[in-house]
Amino acid sequence: MDAEPTESGRQATALVGALVAAGLRRVVVSPGSRSTPLALACAEREELLLRVILDERSAAFYALGLADRRREPVALVCTSGSAPAHWLPAVIEASYRRVPLLLLSADRPPELRECGAGQTIDQLPLFGPYTRWRVDAVAPPGEEGDRYAASLGTRAWRAARGPVPGPVHLNLPYREPFLPVPGVPRSALPPDPSPEPAWGGATRTDVDWGEVRAAGPGWIVAGCAQAPDPHAWAEGLFRVSDVLGWPVLADVTSPARFALGASGRVVTHYEAIVGRGEEALGRDGLLPRALLQVGPQPTAKPLRQLLARLDLPRWQWSPDPALLDPSRQPLTWIGGDPSDPGELPDSPPPDPSYRERWRAADRVARTRVEAALRELPEDSEPGLYPVLAECLPEGGQLFLASSQPVRDAERFLPDVRAGGVRVFSNRGANGIDGLVSTAAGLADGGPPTLAVLGDLAFLHDAGGLRALAEVDGSLTFVIPANGGGRIFDHLPVRGRTRHYERLFLTPQEVDLPGLCAAHGIAARIVRGREELRRELREFPAGGRVLVYPCDGEGDRERRAAILRG
Repeated sequence: MDAEPTESGRQATALVGALVAAGLRRVVVSPGSRSTPLALACAEREELLLRVILDERSAAFYALGLADRRREPVALVCTSGSAPAHWLPAVIEASYRRVPLLLLSADRPPELRECGAGQTIDQLPLFGPYTRWRVDAVAPPGEEGDRYAASLGTRAWRAARGPVPGPVHLNLPYREPFLPVPGVPRSALPPDPSPEPAWGGATRTDVDWGEVRAAGPGWIVAGCAQAPDPHAWAEGLFRVSDVLGWPVLADVTSPARFALGASGRVVTHYEAIVGRGEEALGRDGLLPRALLQVGPQPTAKPLRQLLARLDLPRWQWSPDPALLDPSRQPLTWIGGDPSDPGELPDSPPPDPSYRERWRAADRVARTRVEAALRELPEDSEPGLYPVLAECLPEGGQLFLASSQPVRDAERFLPDVRAGGVRVFSNRGANGIDGLVSTAAGLADGGPPTLAVLGDLAFLHDAGGLRALAEVDGSLTFVIPANGGGRIFDHLPVRGRTRHYERLFLTPQEVDLPGLCAAHGIAARIVRGREELRRELREFPAGGRVLVYPCDGEGDRERRAAILRG
């Protein structure tokens, strides 16, 4: 005879059933006792692909990568106490980058709180302002509790998807006994939610493009974006560029950077161009009279500094009106995104020569930068990027650490427009935590993925190496071993204190291949670009690590020399 269903089991099953009905297909679980009903309810659903990752911090970044690539919410499950606190860094990143996560934290019921019960803290405030919706759930008995739990699932799914996607936190109290976890009669669940637009679907843009054009000529400055349909996003932006006659200065993480049709519209070497100063830009007829900022600002610091100094009409084009300009200059917000640019003028731009001048300047800068890269020694980090562009597989993914690698790729990664490559980076909060795990989530079930992480960023998430065992796909890490946190070499603190190396550069002596071997991960040291090129001719299944020793000290001056010309 079947055991009598428990209240906790029924409610967990009702919640998971509603999430599955809404569209949930991926769950990342960290083991624990209080979350037993949730974990078992997830495991019983054939529709769900379930990954088990011991470390909650690694699990959260893994889910972030999965959600970012799949463009749909991914659920996290963990037990009570300090366990969900380890999700916080990934939740912050997801919030700032509009990536939807469903945070399902198990908890003690109210009668076991603030009375000395073990593994009990105040969990609801853990994520502060970084959730789109949060609720400290209750647990009414019987069918009322089933319906309540199911309604939470339906609402949480919709809140995570938008209109501004992001994390949603359900803090779920479960009383013992936890077993068995039965099925819940379909009659206890709410109706399936009505069809909704895909996450990040653009609201229709409502703007007078003729008015914007009259303020120019200007720049379209396109920052980091992960569009549901990158092709449609880029096509819409290119149509606007054609109508305005303005060049697109596209960040390496923008869908426009490597899209087909970018030629003649997209400028990739703008850092080398704007670095020559305002006087040179004015002399060459390249200064703007207006700015159209699409999403957040790009990575390149010289460009951001110049944008802050320019006093001219500005428009910000983004799905929500959050301020994305650190200079806080007056601007006009345009709702929506380039996937639907709205009504465009049918007349040609008043000054088509302006974009052509930028195109010519970009050709000159590209020729100079590519020639300089060919002359670099074999142990130079910037010299990696032409090899990476050459070896990236068609339709593959490139994940860049948000420190030195994303900056080097911004400057030195050649065009890879023909292969449909997508570029990712945790540029929401710009931290280096959880990058191994994020890359693993991106690669899981996806196309071949190449991740470029510095040695410190790799070590920072060494615990994420365990997550590689969960990856169903191909993931190759290239680790420029440059002797520490070389991003600090470009800051004023370098050379200003005798404590620089100890407090900032922090060089490490960890045997990276040995560390990987301890986790069962294939790893080897690769010396020189030709050897790297041979290694990247194939992208085998599973995870592997290629450590590329670099001359970090010499590269500091080499980067500056390339950009100076």
